[in-house]
Amino acid sequence: MSAQIIQLDPHDKMSVDDCVSYISRNKEDYSDILVVGYDMDGDLVIRSSHMSVADACFMLMKAIDYTKGS
Repeated sequence: MSAQIIQLDPHDKMSVDDCVSYISRNKEDYSDILVVGYDMDGDLVIRSSHMSVADACFMLMKAIDYTKGS
C-alpha cells in the first residue's frame, strides 16, 4: 500500500463537526479513511472505511512517521 499524506493545518479551533464536515464535503478525494477519536466518555474509538486491520495499522504507522518528520 502506497500512501500520500495530506496535511490539514492543525489548530485548536476545529470542532468535531468542522472536521467531519470537511471530510464529508471532500469525500470524493479519499479512497480510504481512518477515524481515531475519543467519545464523550473518554474511550478511544477507531472506525475505518472497509480497511483491513493491517492497512489501518500501516496508515497509523505512516502517520506517526510523518509527525516525526521521517
